[in-house]
Amino acid sequence: MISWLRTVFLKEFALISIAAGAGFVQTYWILSDSVPPWIYPFMAAVLTFSFYQIHKWVNYNWVKWRGLDENVAKPNLNLLIAGIVTTLFALVVFIIQYPITDLAVLSPAFLIGSAYVLPALWYQKRLRDRRLVKIFLISFTWAWVIGIWPAVIVHGNLSGFPLYLILLISIERALFIYALTVPFDIRDLWVDEHQGTITIPFAIGMKNAKRTAYMAAIGHGAIMGILLFLLDKQLIPVLPGVYILLIVILKLIRNAKPDSPDYYYSFYIDGCIIAQALMIIFLLN
Repeated sequence: MISWLRTVFLKEFALISIAAGAGFVQTYWILSDSVPPWIYPFMAAVLTFSFYQIHKWVNYNWVKWRGLDENVAKPNLNLLIAGIVTTLFALVVFIIQYPITDLAVLSPAFLIGSAYVLPALWYQKRLRDRRLVKIFLISFTWAWVIGIWPAVIVHGNLSGFPLYLILLISIERALFIYALTVPFDIRDLWVDEHQGTITIPFAIGMKNAKRTAYMAAIGHGAIMGILLFLLDKQLIPVLPGVYILLIVILKLIRNAKPDSPDYYYSFYIDGCIIAQALMIIFLLN
């Protein structure tokens, strides 16, 4: 049982899915000082889980079809079915209890996520396979789900929400996710190269890729400070905790290697999203 849980959380995207829900709650809490209705972070989590499971299945068949790697492990069909069924359940509950327009706000992230996972029939490639775009697609999609979406839910719409705050939230979240994604691109460096996907570490080298991650992480911390100051000066006390975690993130980026164990990425690095959310909620409670 313990071995199965370890596999699901570290290799089957359960932890990163929980992180998506936690990231939603963090932004919602900062903007409203309250907990969102459960269905919103739950939807963020199950959609993330389903997309990653679909991505794993598509990638498996994609690799087999192109004859690139005969040793790639076959994904777990039960987890794929569980993800889709749970997402459909969440969708039905959402439509019954909440405005469908709240869900429609996710459309840009859904479209980009779909193009990231599924190959275009006329192009026979996924959007992620284009040179250097993989990490930016991930950053955009996550920034939308854990940044823009909760902001819209809190304020009802974006028409009354200052544009500069929208930009600050989206850029801060995108930089945060970019910084955490560079180590994953380092981990997948040889696999991506073998599959013909040119990522940042392959194009400019691991050392320079880490430098971009350092800059993104520091930029995230700076914008977080500005954002909290502009929203409410009473939010400022959370910054020491944010910056302590930032130091941890910089250390994790520095030590990332292609041969680091799975838990280094799927627990330590993915866990930073959850750790930041829990810390901010605790300090503001």
